[in-house]
Amino acid sequence: MTRLTAAPLYAASRIRAGALTRSELHRIDPERDWNPALLDRLTGETQTGESAQD
Repeated sequence: MTRLTAAPLYAASRIRAGALTRSELHRIDPERDWNPALLDRLTGETQTGESAQD
């Protein structure tokens, strides 16, 4: 089971607001291995029509 922290949700909200780009994610947490698929889902950029509430 993967442990989810608030960092991806915070990052997604900043990306959606235009205050952060994906290339700037290191500013939030430079040690984190950012999951692009999770960020897609949280920002609503999922191309498959999946819900972020799986």
